[in-house]
Amino acid sequence: MSFTATGIAFTAMSSNTIDRTNEELRTEQIITKPTQEIASNVGYMTKEKSNLVAFNDSVSGKIAVVSLSSATMDKLKAHFGENDFFQREDGITRLDNKAEAFVGGWFGDIAYKREFLSADENQDGNLDSNEYLDTRNEFYTAGIFYDKANIEEKVFSNYTKVSDKKSLNYIKKSSDHVKNIDEELNKSIESDKNLDSKMSLDEAYSTIGGVDSVLISHTKELGLFENSQNNKNPFKVLSKKIIVDISSDNKSDEELKKQEALAKLMQNGGDISKLSAEERSLLAGELSQYKKEDGSHTVNMDILKKLDKQLKEESDINIKLDKALTKALDENITQKADTNMKEKGEQSKKIFVVGILIQNDGDVSKLTQEDKALIKDEIEHSKNSDGNIDIDKLKHIQEHQRAKENYTAVDIQTPKLYVQKG
Repeated sequence: MSFTATGIAFTAMSSNTIDRTNEELRTEQIITKPTQEIASNVGYMTKEKSNLVAFNDSVSGKIAVVSLSSATMDKLKAHFGENDFFQREDGITRLDNKAEAFVGGWFGDIAYKREFLSADENQDGNLDSNEYLDTRNEFYTAGIFYDKANIEEKVFSNYTKVSDKKSLNYIKKSSDHVKNIDEELNKSIESDKNLDSKMSLDEAYSTIGGVDSVLISHTKELGLFENSQNNKNPFKVLSKKIIVDISSDNKSDEELKKQEALAKLMQNGGDISKLSAEERSLLAGELSQYKKEDGSHTVNMDILKKLDKQLKEESDINIKLDKALTKALDENITQKADTNMKEKGEQSKKIFVVGILIQNDGDVSKLTQEDKALIKDEIEHSKNSDGNIDIDKLKHIQEHQRAKENYTAVDIQTPKLYVQKG
């Protein structure tokens, strides 16, 4: 049995790489002494007290301080090298250069794109079960189940709201959900096996039991696995390209960049001047409608929230799902028909050529080179120990071919398409 999981579940935000001097990292204010108050240039401070790690948050432009596990730090140091980790006198590890860009990118993805910060309504640094439902820490997959022989699944929409469906799969039960940004950040870095700032579906499932067990559980939950009938047709041919790659849709990248730009704008209180030229260009149409009449470079926050909702609704999950399954099913039916016609045509020609050979008492010299090549196996199987063709064996082969032709003509069972929230 084979299991395939493809597509990208989550992608870290792009973050600038800055190589600072040790003196800059040493003197930077993060916690002011002796009061231990948080410095004004810190935008996010974890509630944890140990394993503190600081880096720049490219969205807010301020410093973020999180708690990373020893295992996470060991993984980062092994990949980026010790030079990107500066140990400050106050016990905080200050990230720099490529390590900072990598961790900051995943922080931005979780805090803004997956909306962990906005979901924390009471701003206590932790997410209760209800707050977690407001995050976008989920994704949808389309799958196909080939009668216990193959299961394939592919991401076709990500950053979906956890509350969109009751059945949770990335976080299996609401009681198991991550409680804060720190936990999800450690989990995302652990999942990103090759540290390419992307969490593939394969990597996402690795944190909850592995691809094999997750895919089997999905088909079992949907009643496909136990209810499947074993296919007894030895000539069945099915395409393995049934999963539609919606993630290649050009619109998805632009929509994601728009939402990133909007998140940055909201974080900066609607101040348009904080956006880059590219970000302003992406939101030009929307901002032209909502810019304040007084000519200032700000947008009302209530309007921004409405715009945020509008952008997310434009990539409505049901529209994508309908297109995905319709196209997948159409392609599967077309391929089955083409395969059937091709197999039946070849089988009919073999029966005809074997008939010619029988009429000529097994004289192979009467056949063309093309015909000989077509029934090469049949000729070999009809020979006696002395190397001569046995006509009775040849007739038996012809009868078998006729039965095979009728069997191949029977409609091939359609594999089961399913949709799962990952």
